Amino acid sequence: MTLGKLDQLNGIIRQLINTSKGAITNCVVTNERGLVVAGVSTDGSSQQDLAAMISLLSDTAVRVNGNLGFGAPKGVQITGLGVSVSLHEFLVQNRRFKIGAIVQEGYHWRTLFRSKPASQIVVNKLEKAAGMIRKVLEQ
Repeated sequence: MTLGKLDQLNGIIRQLINTSKGAITNCVVTNERGLVVAGVSTDGSSQQDLAAMISLLSDTAVRVNGNLGFGAPKGVQITGLGVSVSLHEFLVQNRRFKIGAIVQEGYHWRTLFRSKPASQIVVNKLEKAAGMIRKVLEQ
């Protein structure tokens, strides 16, 4: 039996969360309109709320990059006290999608990957997951 696209996408997100050893608590994939395509929340938070934050963060990053004369950003990260919101943008058939995550900035990343900063690890993981998600959406 083959899994449907939603099951496949949620499986990719669950794998991302599981490999983070509890550092990533929530993750959503949104389309170009900011609507949730897939998502997993380990703490009961609203996927729609995270999608709205991801859209706002993305729109702001696009404006900032435009004002500075840079191209559209591939990824954005805002870090606060003990938590960060990270996103990675990617194209699927000329449509812009985003994968965004809430990351608990604790000991998890530092003890598992001493050679890289937490922000770089999150960016790499989101980029890898985006590639897997792109393959599912293009099927």
